Amino acid sequence: SLRKKRERWQKIAEEAAKQSGRGRIPEVGEALELQEALAEAAGEDLLLLCYEGGGRKISPLLPAGARSAAVFIGPEGGFEPVEAEAALRAGGCHATLGARILRTETAPLAALTALLCAAGEL
Repeated sequence: SLRKKRERWQKIAEEAAKQSGRGRIPEVGEALELQEALAEAAGEDLLLLCYEGGGRKISPLLPAGARSAAVFIGPEGGFEPVEAEAALRAGGCHATLGARILRTETAPLAALTALLCAAGEL
């Protein structure tokens, strides 16, 4: 069930945060439909949709002084064009993770690494 998966993911997030010495433990939220997730992310400083259909590199998209970001990674097979358009209407940007199509498991790591580099954290 989704509830059990969420509980497992939250435990993994807690263990990873403790292992890396983070003071703040990330919260794993409920699974949402894309429109709901975009609406929830509207308050972030940056809303990125990592889109295999094109986009800009992440570093120039990061606003100066940004403190928060919402990053959307698509399922295997990618986002549908209508979903990509919905992200733009919600105030988001299309970002690229390069020429290679990454697996759903590795794309978030690549996106977060790019954000950390752009923010001067790495």
